[in-house]
Amino acid sequence: MNALSINTAPLTSYLKKKYYDLEATVYIMRMLLAEGAVDGFEFKLLAEWDSRHHPLAKDTKFDRELAWENSEKYRIDEIASILNGHRLPILSVHANQDVGVCLCSPGLKKRGEELIRQALQLAGKVGSGICVFHVWDPWLNEIDFGAIREAFRSILAEYAELDVKGSVENIPVYVPGVSPYTVVKEYSWITLDTKWALKYHELASYKKLKSRIVDVHIHGRAEDSRWLLSAAHHPLSEILHTVEKDWRYQGLFTFDTEGSFEDMKWKDLVSGITTLKRLSAA
Repeated sequence: MNALSINTAPLTSYLKKKYYDLEATVYIMRMLLAEGAVDGFEFKLLAEWDSRHHPLAKDTKFDRELAWENSEKYRIDEIASILNGHRLPILSVHANQDVGVCLCSPGLKKRGEELIRQALQLAGKVGSGICVFHVWDPWLNEIDFGAIREAFRSILAEYAELDVKGSVENIPVYVPGVSPYTVVKEYSWITLDTKWALKYHELASYKKLKSRIVDVHIHGRAEDSRWLLSAAHHPLSEILHTVEKDWRYQGLFTFDTEGSFEDMKWKDLVSGITTLKRLSAA
């Protein structure tokens, strides 16, 4: 049975706390682990915790610069100490989403490379074998993908002793004639976001790359105090059957949650997550 993880960032809304509240994040991680709802977590390394630079990646839901101003700041070793102190199983680390924005900006390339290093360091410190990256800016229509790939591989080689798979996610791309699939297929390890694969009509193509897929993101949205388990109008059961049964994928599933859990009852929140385990085992 595939291991089930959950993205940490949105969960704090259940506690009516901000998404960047690390203390609240850890608290709800412990609650979910105690319920046996998940096997572990995808820990999102937020730009809001960086004391030097405000976030660059766009978000339609939040004023991230204001969030950065209000957020506590943490070093990588401090985050690792907190997570390890609570013995939380971190199955993957999601790098700061500014990585791609920086790598695509000539004046910010060095900063992007440092963000890659920080994420790999955190993954190594918390014992995670997977580190997920957005390596391009999804809003640009002109990108030097070759230069990005070369820089990324070079940094991974620096940290080869950590045995952490630097995995590139198939986020949207707006460069003419290019799709997420055509970009990520050039990397050694891939995180497959099923929502974007379906929206680009590329899910079937990833079967050829299944031996390099180390993390599959599946989606659930909180709406009107209930779960909607689907992606791009495809029911979750159909997506799981394709990836797990047809492809015989045996790696990590990460539940990527959307929406607010503020009005959801705890038992309903947990039930929506454990539904994935039941569907996966079917």
